[in-house]
Amino acid sequence: MDGDFQTRYVAAEQAYGAGDFQTAQAITSALLAELDPLPDATEERHAALAWQAFVALLAGHIHLYGLQQPDQAHGLYSLVLSSHPPDTLRQLAEQGLERLAEQTTATTDPTAQPEPAPTQASLISDPFLAASSSEATQAAIPQAQTTATPWLDLTPEPVTQPEPVVEQDPLPDPATIQDEAIAEEPLAEAPEPNVPEANSSPPVAEGLLQKLKAGRLRVDL
Repeated sequence: MDGDFQTRYVAAEQAYGAGDFQTAQAITSALLAELDPLPDATEERHAALAWQAFVALLAGHIHLYGLQQPDQAHGLYSLVLSSHPPDTLRQLAEQGLERLAEQTTATTDPTAQPEPAPTQASLISDPFLAASSSEATQAAIPQAQTTATPWLDLTPEPVTQPEPVVEQDPLPDPATIQDEAIAEEPLAEAPEPNVPEANSSPPVAEGLLQKLKAGRLRVDL
């Protein structure tokens, strides 16, 4: 198969993932028509069978889950199994047939509880769809919550440990320092006043003393 075939196949898968089932069905129908009849050459036949399995599986999902056409889906899943697909495609086709059987049982038995349809991301699982299918599906379905334990995803804010407070002596008041210094200085001894001795005579003026001496001389004479 050429590159254009693969490009159209991816376009069909993207249309299916976007919910445009009519466009996806039209593309897959055209691709399956190009694969019929299968080539006679061995290598080309193997390649055509591989593509037939991929396209038929996608078409089966389009009819079953998109267009709600179980009869067409049954024939396409059977075509997948007849293409000798790898185990992954075979299991997906068998799951599609099992779902069809469950729907048939639910139609005949009203009490049966139908299983919910799988999400689009799990319908197709092959190397060609791994990139486009998952991206389209994730874009269509918003993620309201990414984990069941949101409180574990919240990174706690780092708690800053308070630094120990070192108590320091307050700075002394300069006035207090001056008062203490004055109190600690020894008191200077005050000079003793010149107190005249009791037996000493009071001072006599020099002139009077001379007169007394002169008078004494007269008495002595």
